[in-house]
Amino acid sequence: MRGTCFLVGAFVFVGCFAGRGNADGGWKFSGSIRVRVEQWNFFDPGVAGLDSDYLFAATLTKWTAQRSFGGKTEGQVQLIHTGFLGLPQGAVAPLPFGDLGMGGSYRRFAGGRDGALNLRHAFIRYSPRPGSRLLVGRWELTEGVEGVPKDPSLAWIRRARVAERLIGSFPFSHIQRGFDGIGWFEEGREKSFALALVRPTRGKFDIKGSDHLSRVTVGYGSASFTPSPLSDGRVFAIWYRDERRPPRVLKLDNRPAAVRAADTRAINLVSLGGHWARLWSDKDGQWDLLMWGAHQFGDWGVLSHRAHAFAVEGGFRFTKEPGKPWLRLGFFAGTGDRNGADGVHQTFFQILPTARVYARTPVFNMMNNRDLFAQFLIQPSPRLMIRADYHRLWLDRSEDLWYAGGGAFNNSAFGFAGRPSGGRRKLMDLVDISLDYRPSADSQWTLYIGRAMGRDVVRSVFPAGSKASFLYLEWQRSW
Repeated sequence: MRGTCFLVGAFVFVGCFAGRGNADGGWKFSGSIRVRVEQWNFFDPGVAGLDSDYLFAATLTKWTAQRSFGGKTEGQVQLIHTGFLGLPQGAVAPLPFGDLGMGGSYRRFAGGRDGALNLRHAFIRYSPRPGSRLLVGRWELTEGVEGVPKDPSLAWIRRARVAERLIGSFPFSHIQRGFDGIGWFEEGREKSFALALVRPTRGKFDIKGSDHLSRVTVGYGSASFTPSPLSDGRVFAIWYRDERRPPRVLKLDNRPAAVRAADTRAINLVSLGGHWARLWSDKDGQWDLLMWGAHQFGDWGVLSHRAHAFAVEGGFRFTKEPGKPWLRLGFFAGTGDRNGADGVHQTFFQILPTARVYARTPVFNMMNNRDLFAQFLIQPSPRLMIRADYHRLWLDRSEDLWYAGGGAFNNSAFGFAGRPSGGRRKLMDLVDISLDYRPSADSQWTLYIGRAMGRDVVRSVFPAGSKASFLYLEWQRSW
């Protein structure tokens, strides 16, 4: 309660100064609201008292105050309010089931509350010259958005198929994630660079999202380059250290719980990787190709960590047809661990991603995962975008777990969920469709429908019902 009162007071204080500043144009005030109704029909555990079929609503409201100090320096404060209505009571399930959809996760970490006010941004931005900026304070770190190319197709590939694979602000969540620290960014015509040292905030599912995780530290560096208008590349390095320890936080892997509880050493990993994207035009349209990869090494507590992941995607866009239909195919593989007792951890670790970008029905992620997929996009009008995906998913290693989640978000949960594989590899088929409609420049409606058909792994965990669906209707407005 004290923290909320403090934040309200801080916002009123900033708002008063914002009102004074409007006279000389120094202050800017803006905001947005998002309302979403979610319907979950999760895989059925067949246990009395658990509810896998439910509907709830949530709002996310943002208030932003921004001021320029002498042209080169700006300050920004942003507060967000999250509100829930009808969170399910019976969707918080014990192992091996885990939370039955995101409604269960919100309920688990809501602490009996249906709303909260949190500090989302509080930073100073210094720009000594055009294209350069230094950020200090609380801000959003989204890896992969630095140096986005100007070509609209390449820009979509960068934002939708490259960015946030390993570090993101989790904007789909009603609480989201920020980062406290320092960052330096250089944006040029053909080259861009980024360096950051940060700690993530609480949030994502934890309604107390204003604190940061003092035992989780992330270092990030990247270099992006656009050698031609139709090509785009980037190399990156990420250092991740997690010093949270048992009994409050156990590492998630395929070792027995008692062994993990005795492992008090930190996770200390380095990820090196990059991507390359290219477009080719012909008389009928435009071909695209994307290659992405990452290699990881370091320490997973007492274990040595060695893992990797790669993606290959491509497609064709009919640029001369109405709606410019775009068909893409791709394959992703993230390694799993073949033996929990051999002293080496081989599960690819997704760090702090925005998982929902790559798992639009978020019941899986990139860890111990293979994903063969097809995507279809069409824009019938400038205001309407339609997208449909199909994914065939299986585990890389049957000896490892079925993973889901988006990384650390408080000091009592590891941040990823893991369910047993049952010694099987076939996970599920997933088909979904979304419609994004913009009636005006400052508002948008989104309808999403996803259907997951569980296969051997899902059936071994949820024998009473191996099919799941996720539907939501969302409205956003900014001012």
